[in-house]
Amino acid sequence: MASAVNLEGVGIILPILSFLLVFIISFVIMNKSKIIQNKVVELLISIILATIFVASLGPREYVTFIVPGFAILIVLLFMIMAVSGFVGVGDKFGKNIGKGFIIILIIFFFIAGLFVFSAHLEPYLPNAQDDGTHNVLKSFLNWIYTPKIAGAILLIIAGLVVSWILIKKS
Repeated sequence: MASAVNLEGVGIILPILSFLLVFIISFVIMNKSKIIQNKVVELLISIILATIFVASLGPREYVTFIVPGFAILIVLLFMIMAVSGFVGVGDKFGKNIGKGFIIILIIFFFIAGLFVFSAHLEPYLPNAQDDGTHNVLKSFLNWIYTPKIAGAILLIIAGLVVSWILIKKS
């Protein structure tokens, strides 16, 4: 009879792994973008960023919330691309799948951020409740529907549409 694997020991090394992940990503980004020309300074800044990341609770929760969903989306993308490759679908289909995947990732990151940081964001949203309940979606929608925010969103959408039309004509 098969039994479930006990992975409690992995919890001990998770802070180390998240430190290494942030350290490597920040170092590679700084090194490739050539923001700083000195590798020693890049290493020092990467170590400081990774230390702050591991010491802060919010970013750690955000990453632990996102990583499983991100892994599932990567596996789904791989399967869709493999099936479309075996079937022989053209390049346009692959490009559209990539764009759709990025849109899904952005939506997923936004929703994960709302769930992880809801306790920190809710006091600043309009109609915040003080009864101990955290109805994030209701508070967020109330905030979106305020005239200032709704107007700003409409202006941004109008600007994006106009920019897209001007770029398409060029």
